[in-house]
This record gives sequence, structure tokens and C-alpha cells, in this order.
Amino acid sequence: MVRFFCTNPQSNIEQRSLQRTMLCCKRRGFFYLSLMIFFCGCATMNIPDKNSAPTSPIHDKKIEVKKAHSLGYYHFTLARLYENKGKMDAAIEEYKLALAYDEKSPSLKTSLASAYAKKRLLHEAIQQCQSAIITHPEYLPARLLLGGLYSSIGDDKAAIMEYEAVIEIDPTKKEPYLFLGALYSKTKEYQKSIASLKKLVEIDPNSGMAYYYLGKVYTEMERFGDAAEHYQKALERRPRFRNVMIELGATYELQGENKKAIDLYNDLLNLHPYDTSALNNLGHLYIKEKELDKALEQFEKLRKFGVNNIHIQIKIGLIHFEQRRYEKAIEEFNRILSTDPGFYKAQYYLAAAHEEKGNLERAITEFKKIPLKSEFFPNSQIHIAFILDKQNNRKEAMAIIQEAIEKNKDAPELYRFLASLYEKEKDYEKGIQLLKKALKILPNDIDLRFDLGIIYDKAGDPDKGIEEMKSVLKLDPKNAGAMNYIGYTYADKGIYLDKAESLIKEALKLRPNDGYITDSLGWVYYKKGMIDEAIKELETAIRLAPEDPIIAEHLGDAYLKGGKKEKAIKMYERALKLDPEKKVLTEKINLLKEKKLP
Repeated sequence: MVRFFCTNPQSNIEQRSLQRTMLCCKRRGFFYLSLMIFFCGCATMNIPDKNSAPTSPIHDKKIEVKKAHSLGYYHFTLARLYENKGKMDAAIEEYKLALAYDEKSPSLKTSLASAYAKKRLLHEAIQQCQSAIITHPEYLPARLLLGGLYSSIGDDKAAIMEYEAVIEIDPTKKEPYLFLGALYSKTKEYQKSIASLKKLVEIDPNSGMAYYYLGKVYTEMERFGDAAEHYQKALERRPRFRNVMIELGATYELQGENKKAIDLYNDLLNLHPYDTSALNNLGHLYIKEKELDKALEQFEKLRKFGVNNIHIQIKIGLIHFEQRRYEKAIEEFNRILSTDPGFYKAQYYLAAAHEEKGNLERAITEFKKIPLKSEFFPNSQIHIAFILDKQNNRKEAMAIIQEAIEKNKDAPELYRFLASLYEKEKDYEKGIQLLKKALKILPNDIDLRFDLGIIYDKAGDPDKGIEEMKSVLKLDPKNAGAMNYIGYTYADKGIYLDKAESLIKEALKLRPNDGYITDSLGWVYYKKGMIDEAIKELETAIRLAPEDPIIAEHLGDAYLKGGKKEKAIKMYERALKLDPEKKVLTEKINLLKEKKLP
């Protein structure tokens, strides 16, 4: 069929080219058949035979140029075909052959650069773009691609220079403003980024992408209100813009506006029911809002849609755990471990689920499966010791933790738990020595030092307790617990009451709804003789921590001092019910009832 159109035999190279073209024609249909006829061109190219009259040199030159152009275009077209099929190596070779017929073509060089880029041959791609720009400095596609290539290899300054060059050549070109906005944001030059993106908005007020990237820049700057405003403008221009909806939802989350974020993700899922990011984010939000059934629904949908990875499974298991559906939690964690026995987070929660269900021996067995190398090892040993202590086997519990410490000397939680066991035994000296040993290994651990201060206090040495708490504040000046300890100890001793009040008020700024700190402030006022203020604070404290006998006793003392004897009796009785071993309360109550106390 090909030869039918040709008047002269062709070289082997041409024959091979025609065969390749024929193959494309069979696959691509009539359009590519027409191209094949065009590239063959025998009827129109007037190739002379040996019997024809000689032609002039000028005429020969025109034919040669025309033929070269046709062959170049032929290779270019094949390159595009290969590129569309993802055959980059073949496409690159065809672009090179096309360039042999048109060595200065910036379009061909840019196309070859693009093919190199798809093969991740970035330096070769850069060379082709640079070559195109040398001969045609104002060829913008080469500059735009070169900017992207520089950005890909991390040369942001060179990328910025290319995009700025594009703007200088054509200030109305939109793409460079967008790319510059993203690059300046990456280099944390936020004002330049904003200026570039706002310039794009001037050129194209309907650019959803400009508003989208402005939202991202403001998010980076932690100006979440401005970010939300610009994401909303992007959505006005592109109402189904999925990325904007995801980013706006995340911005609402950062602002603490969880309800808005939930509504937005639900809107997104109405448009794209299989959007896994929206389902995942929505699930986490429902967890934050303590709507665990709705959270579970989202994660189950993810699993249904094929996102059955371990992290989704562990969330499903933990929701069942949190809702005390321990059998289902156990089933989920076992499913995870059947596919990945080394996923020790699942092993840890499997053991914890058995513990909560009351299967204590099985829980110990499962906790023991967690190896030393796991981050869950220290807590697994603490759980085992806790169960043993609960079973009145404190010595074995202590031995388990001591052995764990020998294996893992850098785990502060192990020292703290063992110290708490010594404290239960009222062996305060052992607890003190243990925590001192731990602090030699971990001198900057705040919790160890705090616990040492508390155990000094229980051992009857509050002054050393205060020293440790001051050390805590040096490490962590905003530690409300240490402030409260020092303030309360001063108040209890009746010393430095102004300093005590100042410390406790500072602690309350950090933890405003803490009943124990509120009790400390009430106790300072009591010691200062400010009884009305003391009663007010202590009444708040008992609402915040209703099960604490010391707060109840303090409020009883304040009522008594304020002449409210009946209220004092009721509060002492409440304190005694919470702590039946405190005999002094029984004496107070009896004396009040017998009217022997003023």
C-alpha cells in the first residue's frame, strides 16, 4: 500500500520509518494513516529519477529543505506518540532525530527536556532548556520549564530568576506569579509571596489557584483567619475545588472550629464520597468531639473503600477499646497482629484490653510478648507490675520493675513507678535514693524531680521538697504543679503568704479549672484571714474536685471560721466519709455538735 503511492525506491532507513509509521496507523486509525501518506510524500515531493531532466541547484535546495522539514516533523510526531504511551526512552530518541533536522528549534528542545524530566533525568532536561534559551531568550515555555526543573533540584534562587525573567518578558503571563508565590513561601519570604499572588489576582480576579496559595501562605504564617478568608474566596471561584476544601477544613481545626470543619468535610464527601483524606480527617474530628460512633463510621468506610492499612485498623480497635467493647477491640488487634506480628502498638493494646476485661493472667502473657526493643516495653512492664500489685504480690511487682530498669536504664517511667511502690510501703528513703539515682542518669527529667519533691514532703521534709520544686521551675518556668506545691507549702506553714498567693495565681492562669490549685488559693486566703474570699475559692474547688477529702476539710475550716457551724459540720462529715481513717475529723464533728468549739 505504501509503495503504491511512491514512484521511487527508498533507502533502508526510509523503509524502516515507513514500517514504523504503518504500525502506528494500524493502531491509531485513519488520522495516522493520513500522516503516513503525508510523510511518505512521494507524490508531492517530486523526487527525480535518472531519466528526468536536471533541475536547477535552487530547485534542489527547496526540495531538500521540504524533505528535511517533513522528516523532522515525522520524528516529532512519533516522539509525541511514544510520550503519550509513556515510552520515554523511545520518545527521547525520536526528539533527538527531529532535532537533527532542526537544530535550533526551541520547541523541540523544550519537548525533549520535558521527556528527560519525566525520566527524572533532570540535568539533561536543564541542558536542553538552557540551550533553547541561548538561541531564543524570549521563548517562555523553555523558561517556565527550566524554573520548574531548578525548583525540583532545590535551586530555588535559579528558579526564581527564571520566573522573574518570564514576567519581565510578558508581565501578563499568569503561571510565573503562581510559581513565585509558592517558591517565596517555601523560602519563608512571605511578603514577597503575598505580593506575587496578589499581582496574579489583579491580572485574573477569578483565579481560584491564586486565592488557594494565598490561603496556604497565611496558614504558614499562622494567620488562620486570613487563610480561611482566602480559601473561601478560592471556593467561591471553584466550588468543587477539593484541595481547598481539605485545607480550609484543616484551618478550621487549627482555629478550634471543629463544627465548621466537620460540616465542610461532610460537604466534600457529598461531592466526592470516596475521598479518603476527608473521611480520615472527619474521623479524627469526631474523636476530638467525643462522637466515637460517628468516628468509627468514617474509619469503617475507609476500610470498605480499600484503605485497610494498620493505622486505620488500630483506630477502629482503639474506639472499641474506649467504648469498652473489649471483645471487638481484641478481635481487631488480633487481626492486625495476624498480618504484622511486630506491630507492638497493637500487641500493647491487645494486652490492655484483656486487662480491662478482667483477664489478668492473659493480659500478663500478652504484655510479656512486647520485647525490650519496643517503645512500649517500659509501660508493658509497669502494667504487669500493676496487676501483680493488685493481686497483693507487691514484692514480685517490685522485682519486675527492678529487672526492667536493669535492661532499660533510660526509661524514667520505670523509676517513677517503682518509687510509687516504695511510697505505698512507706519506705520513703528507698524511694528517695531510687529517684536520686535516676536523676544522675536523667538530670533534666522534670517528672522525676517533681516526684522527688513530693516524696521528700511525704517523708516529712517539705523544705527539701521546695528545693526540688524550685529546680523544676528552673527547667520549666511554666510548671503549674511546682508553683502550686511551693505556694501551698508556704500557706500551710503560714509563711511568705504574699509569695504563695502570687505563685498560686500564676499556676491558675495555666490551669484555670484545676480544683487542687483553686483549693491552694482558698487556703492562702484562709491563712491571711480573708475568710469570705477563702470560702468562695474553696466552694469552687470542691465543685471541681468533689472526691478530695482535704478540700472538704479546708472548706469546713473556712465555714467554721466564718461562723457557719452547720455547714462546717456537713463538710467535715463529707471529708470523713472520703477518708474514714482521719480520726481528727471525728473529734471536730463531736466537739461542734456538743458546742464545745467556738
